Amino acid sequence: MQEQGLIQHYTDLFKEWNIPENSNFLKLHLKLRNFFNSLGLEDKKIILAISWWADSMIVATQVLFYYSENNFNLNNVHIAHCNHKIRIESEDEADFMSKFFLGLNFHLFERDNWEKEDENSLRNWRYSKFSSLQKLVWATYVFLGHHLNDRVESSFLNLMRGAWINWFLNMRNIEEHHLLPDDCMVCRPLLNIPKSEILYVCSEVWIPFFEDKTNFDNSISKRNRVRNQILNPLSKYASDNNEENKFLESFSNIYKQIENFENKWYVNELINIPSFPLWKVKYSYLWNRSILECDEDDVFELFKILRIQISSNVVNERKIWLNNWKNWFKYIGWVYFFIHEKKLYIIKANKEFWIRKNNYEENNTVEIESMENIWFLGLNLNIPRYELIWCKVRLPLDWDKFWWKSWHRWSLNQKIPMRWREWIPLAIKDRKVIHMWKNIWK
Repeated sequence: MQEQGLIQHYTDLFKEWNIPENSNFLKLHLKLRNFFNSLGLEDKKIILAISWWADSMIVATQVLFYYSENNFNLNNVHIAHCNHKIRIESEDEADFMSKFFLGLNFHLFERDNWEKEDENSLRNWRYSKFSSLQKLVWATYVFLGHHLNDRVESSFLNLMRGAWINWFLNMRNIEEHHLLPDDCMVCRPLLNIPKSEILYVCSEVWIPFFEDKTNFDNSISKRNRVRNQILNPLSKYASDNNEENKFLESFSNIYKQIENFENKWYVNELINIPSFPLWKVKYSYLWNRSILECDEDDVFELFKILRIQISSNVVNERKIWLNNWKNWFKYIGWVYFFIHEKKLYIIKANKEFWIRKNNYEENNTVEIESMENIWFLGLNLNIPRYELIWCKVRLPLDWDKFWWKSWHRWSLNQKIPMRWREWIPLAIKDRKVIHMWKNIWK
């Protein structure tokens, strides 16, 4: 069993045992199964960020059990543990964890010293290791063990700092993280699961975990003070009155209602618009508001729905910029905000995604042979007139001229947005531009 690794022993037991359908382990697994299914994990590489607390161990066992249940390749799972070296026990915990996950891709990251650092510095160090591992293995997701109690703590912390609704919500089951690469998402399967249920499942199937004693030291962080001086006494009071679950359930219901509001806001305020396939954008929207009349609340709602955290100063600066409506763009939180003809376009993509870095003339030309529509670089182009037959369709080049003007000057006069100017398909005949499909961006 030792050579195999304890975690493999557990997953084998889960397979062999006839676990009753009413067991808490299977109930939790059924809750998480749809979430796991939605991620399409079969051919994706993932990182399990493991501490050694009960929530991390439940995430590990549930994910690995899901992989074993579906016969997915366990080589795609990478387990990452960060030893912060702020407790003497952390050495023994790291050693035991390496044995527990023996036979799997286990990565141990350790700080160089035992000096105490603040919570933010430790978080930045931890995520830097996750980011390095993600770039090494090309992982799509990083799984974290945050649960409902963590989310409530964060809400209280943000309320003390002067929170907006977005900061009250604070976490989501799946989202991007500003300390991770843009092509990687964090997953929190337990975000709606209370800590009491996690502890009960661990005891039911004998999943080991260590208690982090620093969680009870109020001098370490404001989060500890909120947890130990506000929420724990409040939970104890609710428990004495058989209302503890109702207290957490109330927060869970509020979170769901806010998320439902966000989804409706997406439909009403953000209109999906086409983007060029080669841009590989994550989303492309037109804001369904008048930028001349928008106020700070409108701007804040926009950034909240886009899940970009900004200060009140930046909100005011963005509002002024929108009200001035000059054709230009801003870049914040990996998102481009383009103003064109008094409208705001929002595109999430790589930096300077609109700049064509390759020569598409030789390998990406299509000849028009009939009046039927043609496909060109993922675009379905109509043929408006007969004289275009036997023309070649390609993207613009620097020396192209249209009605005796350079392509750049002509597209500028036509008020074609900057991001589209290199990607407008042209019909070429005898080295002359005789047609352009400029309406593809509208």
